[in-house]
Amino acid sequence: MIMKIKSQLGVSLIEVLVSVLLLTIGFLGLAGTQLLSAQNLSASHERTLAILYVENMADRIRSLQEGLVFTALNGLDNGSEITCDVNCTSTQLLQREFVEWNRQINNSSVEGGLPNGAGIVNYDEGDGTFEITVFWTDYSDVEENEIEQYSVRIRI
Repeated sequence: MIMKIKSQLGVSLIEVLVSVLLLTIGFLGLAGTQLLSAQNLSASHERTLAILYVENMADRIRSLQEGLVFTALNGLDNGSEITCDVNCTSTQLLQREFVEWNRQINNSSVEGGLPNGAGIVNYDEGDGTFEITVFWTDYSDVEENEIEQYSVRIRI
């Protein structure tokens, strides 16, 4: 019996090393899953913000539709300056709303904006619809920074 005990010396050390190796692999897999989950959560948050911004602009258009020149938003961006202090028309009010809306989209993530965010609104006279689109950069994939977009067509 003494021989069996001597031949088994070190077996428990190998078992411990194998167990530590398996635990390490498991924890690395768990860390990778956590990273993927955080990236997906960030992307989901950005998509949710884009949907909110598009719906917000649709509501702004609906609220100012009376007397509105529908094509007035075509070609505007957040650098456009709309001067109107008193007795503004619906078109001028909506243009100012559009510029402010675009600035909100382009705010930092902490302030509720989207990364490199921008929005456009175009009126299609052919079918009588507004197309509202929000663009942003998706940084969840480190190798490829893709431009994401969310669009909605509305008819007033």
